[in-house]
Amino acid sequence: GRDGRSPPPPAAARLLPPELGGVRRPSPAVTPAGQLPGPSRPSLPAAGQRAQGVVPVEQHRDPALPARSRSRAGRRGGGGAATIPTWLPLVPELGLLCDHVKNATRFVRRSALPFDAEKYTGFVAKVNCTSSAPTPALLSVRVNNHTAKTIEAPVVCEKKECKITRCWIQRPEPRSFILYKKKALSFYLFVKLDIDCYIGISIKPLWRVYPAKDIKTEPDWSNPVNTSAMFGVDMIHLTVPSNTLDYGLYLFLFSAEVVPIRTTTVLKAHDMIFVQIERADLVANISGGSVRTVGFSESWTLDGSESSDPDSQEGPLIFTWFCTKDSADYQIMKFSLKNRCHPFQKDLRWITPSGPIQKIPPESLPGSTLYYFRLVIQKGRRKAYADQVVEVDPGPPLILDLKCLENCGSSLIPTERFAVSGKCSNCKPRNKPLYYWSLFSDTSKEIHFDWASKTSTGRSGAYISIHALTFTKPAYHSYILHVRVTTWDGRTSSNRKPFEVNTPPRAGRCNISPRHGIAFLTKFVVKCKGFSDRHLPLTYKVIVASNVPQTTTVTSVVENTFGTILYFGSEPKTPPSFLPVGVPSHRYTLTLYVQVRDSFGAFTQVSLRAYVKNPLKTQSLSAVFHELLASASRLSASTSAQQTGDRLRAGYLAYLAASLLNCVKDTPTVQLPQAQLREAVVKTVLNISVNSIMEVNQVLAVLSEVTEAVEKMNVRSLDLAIGKLTEVTGILKRQRSQIHWSEEAEIQTSGILRCLSNVLRADLLRLKNVSADGIQHVFSIMEGVTDIVFWGKVPGEIETLMETGHWNITLKKNEAWNITNALPATYTCQNCFYPTLREGDDAGLTQDTVFSTAIFEFDENPFPWLGYTSDIISMVLGFKMTETKANGDLLPVMPERADIFLARKGGLTTFHLVMGPDKTEAYTTGGFSFEVSKTTTSINFQIMTKLKATFKVLIFTGTNLTHARPVASFAAFHNMPTVASGNETAVADCSITGPYIVCLPQSLLTTIVQENGTDTQNISVVLETRYVLRYPNRKLVGIYIFNDHCLFLDGIGSQWNKDTCKVGSLTNWQKVHCVCDSRRNRRSLSALPASNIKFLAAKVVVLPNTVDLGRNLIADIPKNPLALITVLSIFAVYLLLCCWAIRRDRVEKEIKYIIVLPDNEASDAGSFLVTLYTGSRWNAGTKVEVFLQLIGQQGKSKFRCLWHQPSPAFQRGSIDCFLITTKRDLGDIRSFKVRLNNEGTSPTWFLSRAEVEDMSTRKAWFFMCRKWLSFDKNQPLKDWKFSVIDPQTPLPKFDYFLINFNRRLTEYHLWLSIFAPVTAGAFTRFQRLSTFLAVILFTLLVNIMFFNAEKDEETPIYLRYLRSITVGIECALLTLPMEMLIIALFKYSQKDPPPVVTKMYPKVDSRYWNNCVISEKDANVIDTEEQTITVNSPQVGRKSQKSSPSFAEGGIFSKARRLSTTIRQLRKIPDTEPLLCWWCVFVAWGVVLTITVLSSFFIVLYGLSYGYQTSREWLIASGTSFLQNVFFHSILKSLLFSAMSTVRPKYSEDLRWVTQEKHVEINLPLEADESKHAEKGFINHLVFLSLLLNFACSTENANSFHYSQSLSRSYFQKTSPTQVLWLSTTLYLTAVSTPLPSS
Repeated sequence: GRDGRSPPPPAAARLLPPELGGVRRPSPAVTPAGQLPGPSRPSLPAAGQRAQGVVPVEQHRDPALPARSRSRAGRRGGGGAATIPTWLPLVPELGLLCDHVKNATRFVRRSALPFDAEKYTGFVAKVNCTSSAPTPALLSVRVNNHTAKTIEAPVVCEKKECKITRCWIQRPEPRSFILYKKKALSFYLFVKLDIDCYIGISIKPLWRVYPAKDIKTEPDWSNPVNTSAMFGVDMIHLTVPSNTLDYGLYLFLFSAEVVPIRTTTVLKAHDMIFVQIERADLVANISGGSVRTVGFSESWTLDGSESSDPDSQEGPLIFTWFCTKDSADYQIMKFSLKNRCHPFQKDLRWITPSGPIQKIPPESLPGSTLYYFRLVIQKGRRKAYADQVVEVDPGPPLILDLKCLENCGSSLIPTERFAVSGKCSNCKPRNKPLYYWSLFSDTSKEIHFDWASKTSTGRSGAYISIHALTFTKPAYHSYILHVRVTTWDGRTSSNRKPFEVNTPPRAGRCNISPRHGIAFLTKFVVKCKGFSDRHLPLTYKVIVASNVPQTTTVTSVVENTFGTILYFGSEPKTPPSFLPVGVPSHRYTLTLYVQVRDSFGAFTQVSLRAYVKNPLKTQSLSAVFHELLASASRLSASTSAQQTGDRLRAGYLAYLAASLLNCVKDTPTVQLPQAQLREAVVKTVLNISVNSIMEVNQVLAVLSEVTEAVEKMNVRSLDLAIGKLTEVTGILKRQRSQIHWSEEAEIQTSGILRCLSNVLRADLLRLKNVSADGIQHVFSIMEGVTDIVFWGKVPGEIETLMETGHWNITLKKNEAWNITNALPATYTCQNCFYPTLREGDDAGLTQDTVFSTAIFEFDENPFPWLGYTSDIISMVLGFKMTETKANGDLLPVMPERADIFLARKGGLTTFHLVMGPDKTEAYTTGGFSFEVSKTTTSINFQIMTKLKATFKVLIFTGTNLTHARPVASFAAFHNMPTVASGNETAVADCSITGPYIVCLPQSLLTTIVQENGTDTQNISVVLETRYVLRYPNRKLVGIYIFNDHCLFLDGIGSQWNKDTCKVGSLTNWQKVHCVCDSRRNRRSLSALPASNIKFLAAKVVVLPNTVDLGRNLIADIPKNPLALITVLSIFAVYLLLCCWAIRRDRVEKEIKYIIVLPDNEASDAGSFLVTLYTGSRWNAGTKVEVFLQLIGQQGKSKFRCLWHQPSPAFQRGSIDCFLITTKRDLGDIRSFKVRLNNEGTSPTWFLSRAEVEDMSTRKAWFFMCRKWLSFDKNQPLKDWKFSVIDPQTPLPKFDYFLINFNRRLTEYHLWLSIFAPVTAGAFTRFQRLSTFLAVILFTLLVNIMFFNAEKDEETPIYLRYLRSITVGIECALLTLPMEMLIIALFKYSQKDPPPVVTKMYPKVDSRYWNNCVISEKDANVIDTEEQTITVNSPQVGRKSQKSSPSFAEGGIFSKARRLSTTIRQLRKIPDTEPLLCWWCVFVAWGVVLTITVLSSFFIVLYGLSYGYQTSREWLIASGTSFLQNVFFHSILKSLLFSAMSTVRPKYSEDLRWVTQEKHVEINLPLEADESKHAEKGFINHLVFLSLLLNFACSTENANSFHYSQSLSRSYFQKTSPTQVLWLSTTLYLTAVSTPLPSS
């Protein structure tokens, strides 16, 4: 510490090498510097005295020796003695003339001389001290050689020892004993060595280094580290160069030897410290400094290659780059979306986070932004990072070129398409430009515009194409189209294009006259009025709609009004004209479109309907046809531009002629030469010159109508029609390129497509006479049609679909950057085309190059004359790609690779495979076989199943699989391609891969056939998977076998080629994947013909029929009687329990007893009914005698023994009622006391609660006891007192919960209530047991339905028992509604029977202390005056009962008074519960019987077909349902409802007490109107007494006289006449059998 002491070293530091003395001793005490004792000297004389020649002497070291030596250290050692010479100065009293010794005063302390020594000359004498004894010193003084004097002075010398006061290795903290150093860094150790010595010394320091295991283990002193590479090993300053020591712990030991000069003493000191050599920190470095600035358009790099590991260059460094816009993200290392640097960044890591160098392409990061890059390097567990802030300069402003592509006049024609380009000219695809279009009014107010339905491009592309008819009803005269482009690097630009809308003519009214007519006979006139517009003149165009829009669809056309033009001119009224027949299915309705156009071409359209029927007279139709055709021929001859109306009229007449032919083609009464007449119509059309779109429309309308019945046309007519279509298509292309209006042109393409569809249909009908040239012309026309539509499309627009009845064309237009050069993640489409363009500078393509792709889909093969026609099993697909040049020309191109998917139309061998358990029941298996030959190529089959299991596929030779070894094996997975399991299976020549697809390569099939030596061979395929089926199943697995080839047709003039395109890996049972790679064919793109559509189709090789091998592989499952045994066992247990339940129900029909204590007195004034509730806890009942004392407001009773023998009482859960009388009225009961004795077993008793009711006032008091009572021998008279509870005071919640839970458990638990001591309600034990039988059988049935053998079971074998438990839980929940229904029907459908009053007292054995045990139904009434009981209740039929003879034996009498006794019957159904009709109990029995019978039948039916494994699982599930029902549902329900009932405070009235039940009253008149009662019973008593007297006289027993006399003397004076009569008779009968003593 600060005092130079070292901290306590560790255990190992206390050890020293042997040469240092072994165990290190504590350092000796150190005398502080400057405290060394000096020599003793005599006192100097006082002032004014002479010196006597004695001079003081001071000890001093030799001036020739060095001064005091000091070194840095932390240890102390011993010291040795030294002989120190002493100089004695002599200062004379008088000054001398000569100075013999200069500066002699330096040897004398100033405090030792009483004078100023500097004024005198001094003399010095030298004394050699060799010991501690006094040594004489002689001082000789001579003055001018005349006088000399010698003085002897004794000098005492003291021996001084040298010491090492400190030897300490410097460290950061004084108490630290381990230093941590890096291997790659040099470090220094410095020692503080302090030596206290006044003589010369020599020092020998030495450093030694030892490897150490830990700080507690002694190092190996014999194995020091080689320190030759260290500097200062023999110095107090040690330098350890970098990489000198390896990783680990080292002990550095410093020792020093100090030897004073001219002595043999050696002083030693040492110190040690541990040094932990650790791995050096990694050095992360990013070139360019911590901050740098880069240009937006320049490429730059992040170079972290200078990062290194100072320890070693071996082993790779792991580089991870991070980037954020907020450096605070690095503190929590969490990603913030708003702070990401690049759109592709998903977290803090850079998009390419690995590698030492990151190349950042130009324009990759937004400008004017700071980016915080961090490089983290890692090697093992060591990490280091470096940060660099990169500022990206702002990029150049975006150039947004907004130009109109279509409908670009001075004002917008609202009936035409509006296309605008807003492409950013200096944006690159890597900038990810985002476009956003908006529409504003002329007042700069943004308009809500439905961009999704009103445009074909949306609002987020570089191009915008607004549908026609969008602005037909404009809200504003002019609009502003605004586009804003934003690149992801943060640059933004916008532009706007204002435009005006030419409002169409204001709508007027049009009508047709007449509305009803007959085709070709009635002439119709269309007349319009009320149309107006500022752009005059107005022209009127009337179009007769055809069926082309219904049969041919062009999705880019908003409203297809294709049809023949009836009239075109400036007059609002048409000349009278015939109309074709209307649509028969729509009541011959014919639609006409009237278009009123202004001078700019904007029109308003009105639709009219006429009803034109077939002509009834068909005889004149031939003349009408020739007249129409002649008129058309005459008008078609005009060729001048001024005669356009004549040509349009000629076209309309020709259309009527063609329509007439279609009208009568199926009419047998009209025999017209259809072929010749149709040819005449076609020739007439050929004469119509075509110079405008309207003339094109007329020609196409006639051709589409005449070719509708193509089967009625000859080949020459078709050739002529194709020629005219070629001409019309060319003219339409020229017109389209000139007027730049797409809507009208694309309407005409629907007519062309309809004609082509009819022509192709004719060729396919005549397969033997197909004209290849005609088909070639058809496809040439198709190409022209696609070119027309492509001109109206903009890049990025949704695809245009052109559909006919037999084939479709799909058109796409995209820029090169938007064409994905990879297959999509999902392949949901059936007929798809995915091109891959050639990349590189030699391709000559830019990112902005526009490509147009046309895909042709044909349901039928359009080339029936070519080969493989019968083998083609897919749709025929054609494709054509063209590049759009700057001048608008379309240059055909061939993609470098094309992936085509063709939908199958057949060609599959499909069947359902029988799967089931194998013969060992260890797994599920199934198999099939088929025949192959030497020429068979690879065969593929796909497994179709809902299972997600792995199938092991085994391939065998032949169909006999017994002891056969597979020749190949595969593993088929549901989520990954199939793999070969063995090395012998070669799949290199298989191109199809996919889940559950197995490929048998041609090499394998050839080897199998060659080994057999025959031309054909059967191959068996066996499938194995985990054990999922218990029984054979045909619905679980389906097999699809296919063997496909891709056919490529390079133009119509060539043949199908099998080698150009190969079957792709994504082929499956639904589609065929073909891959066409043009890199095999190195033709130049320019070498391709200008008109060339490539076609593809799929060909299949049909395999022989397959054979299912399920019977040979699947085990035969025997019948299993386990379910039957289970059902029978349940019924056996049920019958046994039924006998017990019925007997208990009969016993409980005898209503509970009310026990009348035998020591009750009839004369007692008070009468109380005491009800005691014994708890339901375990061992709560007792058999000891119980004594009870009532304490009232006016007094208390004595302790009464609650004698109940032989009736049981105080049992667990019992309710016992006792009738107790008291000598006097106690008033309101305040409490009662209970006392026990030791007479009997079970000395403990849990008293739950009690109630006391006054029988006269019917007032009741309630007590909550809830206490254990136990007899104590030390306190035999101990009693327990219980006070009445306040009705307004809430009950303890826990007590109420336990009481309510116990009641619910015994009443509502279906199973436990069967065995409860008492069943509450009319729901008897037998009914509960039958309900439980129905429930358990229904549960078994529901469980067995889950294990149905016909069900597809997917549970794996190792989880089947867990699945059984799950099924059991589910089934228990499913059976709850049925159980609740039956319980409700039984519980609430019966009323309690009325109480019955029988004899007063049953006969009781006299040994039970003459107890009076009265049943609740046997109304027991005490009456001492008369022998009958009057019952006031109307439910009781009898009005009197005989008294029991035992009453007299009890000696119970009472004086005349009125006593009201209430006899209670425990109610069965509370008033709050619902009550159903009485016949519902029979419904309940019917439900129980039905469920029991049906469940038993189906359980046995299904169970016999199950295996033992399935039956075991079924029993587990059923047992789970049973346990859940018994121990979970009901108990949980009782707990839940009981807990819920305690939420609100509960009072005593909320508990169920006996006094709250029904009761009947029995009134005993004892005092009032005695004479009246005597008269009523006089006759009855008289008859009875006469019989008794007759019997008495016959016996002549004298005892009756003595009894009568005795009673008369004692009681007759105080009794009424009726009582006298009754008691006399009773006592007489007693005397007959019991004689009195003779005395």
